[in-house]
Parts: sequence; structure tokens; C-alpha cells
Amino acid sequence: MIANKFWISNVQTDREFVIRAIQQNAHSFSWSRFRTDEEVALIAVRTNGRVLSSCADGLRTEPRVVTAAVIQNYKSIQAAGVDNAQIYATYMAAYQHAESNDLLDDEAKGIHSQYLSRRKWARNRGSDPDKQTVVWRLL
Repeated sequence: MIANKFWISNVQTDREFVIRAIQQNAHSFSWSRFRTDEEVALIAVRTNGRVLSSCADGLRTEPRVVTAAVIQNYKSIQAAGVDNAQIYATYMAAYQHAESNDLLDDEAKGIHSQYLSRRKWARNRGSDPDKQTVVWRLL
């Protein structure tokens, strides 16, 4: 048992191994100790945008990471901790593509409604995501 714990600990801390595992299955990112590493997070969200929810809070508010996640899967906007004009444009392009190809499910429609409500709420609080980067937890 001790050897097994040692092996698991080493695997979780071996950055190159974790990157290879993420490239095979992005959900490997969730158990890694690299959830605060921007480069590793970018690899993970480019593989599966929904793992944005496994990123450390600081990376969920990093526009580059959020944009990469949204490009891969527009539904990842739900886990974003930040918004700005670029993220919105990326999200809307992906959402409209899904809509025009009849790929929207109830989950997507719910996420879309929540996202637009959140943007409206930010404007009502004096922060316009189209003019500045808004960090949701700071509102």
C-alpha cells in the first residue's frame, strides 16, 4: 500500500506524465497537482473545455484559459470566473454555430440564458463586460 501511494504521488507530480495523460483524457487534469499551472490548464481545456471547472480559481479568471475552453466547448462558459468582449464574441460564435446546426440541447439553452442574465446583472451593477474584463466574484 505504501508503494502504491508513493507511485500515485510521483505520477501526480510528474508534469510531463500528467500532460501526456491529459492529452489522452482531459479529465486526468482534475486529479493532478497542476491545476494552478496555466500551461497545463491550457492543454487540458483545449482537449476538453468542460475541465475549466477543475482549474484553480485564478485560472478560471484568466481570459486566455477561458477563451481556449469556450473555443473547445461553448458550454464551459458556465465555469468561467471572468468575462469580457473577446470571451463573449467567442462564446456567441460557438453558440450560434451550434444553434444553426440544430445541436442545442436543454442544458445548452439553460447555460445560455444564465450567461446572458449574468452579463445583464453585471451591467446593472456598473460593470460592462463589453468594455472591461469583469471578474464575477468581485461584483
